[in-house]
Amino acid sequence: MRGAVLTLFSAFGRICLFRIGPQDLPRSTALLLVATLANAGFSLLIYQLEAPFPAALFKALLKALLEVAVLYTLTYALLFLMSYGRRFVQTMTALMGSGAILGAVALATMLLAPVLPAEVGLAMLRVNFFLNLLIIAHVLRHAVGTFFLVGLLFAFGYALLLNKFFRFADALLGLGTT
Repeated sequence: MRGAVLTLFSAFGRICLFRIGPQDLPRSTALLLVATLANAGFSLLIYQLEAPFPAALFKALLKALLEVAVLYTLTYALLFLMSYGRRFVQTMTALMGSGAILGAVALATMLLAPVLPAEVGLAMLRVNFFLNLLIIAHVLRHAVGTFFLVGLLFAFGYALLLNKFFRFADALLGLGTT
């Protein structure tokens, strides 16, 4: 069991290092579920840090679920429109697995932020954000068989739409701005 986990962690790490693409992962809905739960779990923990525990739990849960739902929906729509629907499971597994790794790094950065100079912590979070966009671009480029720049445009589109969904959900629920 431990060997399988290390193999998966290694595969997701190689995606984060731009060494392999989603096509190199097994097509497994069970693996997709595990990667999705890991990604959503780290997202929940990160969003929970925005406010004290009881007050922000609902908002954090909503944001984590919304993030996953938007990524699933946009990825499915993109692959379907480009006639690559059969690549959905591997593409989402790559996005969720690499997102979980970057989520763990972002969480560690946020937990270390109180002992770091403010500029250093903020710079680390910005680097993590841009690295996340580059990894999404890498995965989408492979998924639709296009150039990296096109994948980067898709990744920026994902980020913009997710931000709009967050703002809409906050306004709808009266939770304030993010």
